[in-house]
Amino acid sequence: MTDKDTLNAHAEADATDKTSDQRSTRSIRFSETEWQLVEKAADDIGILPATFTRNAALSIAAERKTMASGTLPSGIVELIKRTYLSTYIISTLKRDDMIHAGRGEELDRTIQAARDTQAFILGDDSD
Repeated sequence: MTDKDTLNAHAEADATDKTSDQRSTRSIRFSETEWQLVEKAADDIGILPATFTRNAALSIAAERKTMASGTLPSGIVELIKRTYLSTYIISTLKRDDMIHAGRGEELDRTIQAARDTQAFILGDDSD
């Protein structure tokens, strides 16, 4: 999920939010340069700067809560899987070179360490 998807998801949730929780105006100070960045980012995804700012703050707060709960933030699991796959492909390509250089055991340890790390981070005990 991209930052744009996350912010848009919050924007859609805002549109359908029918809770009794009333919003209050809050004051945040921005320099002109900072606010121009906010306006540009909001315009790029087609939402108001205030909505962008609120959704960005809520996304960060939700991610911190997720991290505190011990689960991984969205997107991180997929990044770990892609990183592992890339490492596996590179290791496979270099495998013959390492074996011919007498480094087969080092290769095996490296591959096992990568598998163990992925399983630990993802909470998967199947490997």
